[in-house]
Amino acid sequence: MPFFGLVRPKCELCGYRCGEMFHQGWRHDDYPLLVFGKKKCLVEYVRKNLKIKRKTASQGKYSKIWRNVLPTISEILGNPESSGNIALNSEDFALVGNRKSYSFNLEFEDGVVNNNISGSAVARHLAGVLTRSSIIKPVLNNGYFKFKMDKDFILWISK
Repeated sequence: MPFFGLVRPKCELCGYRCGEMFHQGWRHDDYPLLVFGKKKCLVEYVRKNLKIKRKTASQGKYSKIWRNVLPTISEILGNPESSGNIALNSEDFALVGNRKSYSFNLEFEDGVVNNNISGSAVARHLAGVLTRSSIIKPVLNNGYFKFKMDKDFILWISK
């Protein structure tokens, strides 16, 4: 997006407006541990390093499932009743990941995850989708909410 009429020039290496910097030691938000030097192009770097490309592509693999369920979660959270449940399709999870168990417990208190979900990618991706949603995030900021998925792929939501 232009800022006061200024537009990033196209990169000589990749042809995109990738933000190639001409001074030493710039950093990129997606790669905080890497320092790019003079005349290095981020797009070319990712093309050459396939490990980084695979790593960034694999993040959030369950997020698509949760984005499809988001309207139903929104309805349950909007109802004055204290709880609700959603029956999910087990094949969706099996196609995306290969796990023994997909069950998890996720607790929000005043919009912040209250329990340890570091061992469950399914729960982490649900938490990410919920906190990025402009409709659900304000609801989660007011109170205590528990999301639990059991071995039968039923998501239980309680307030």
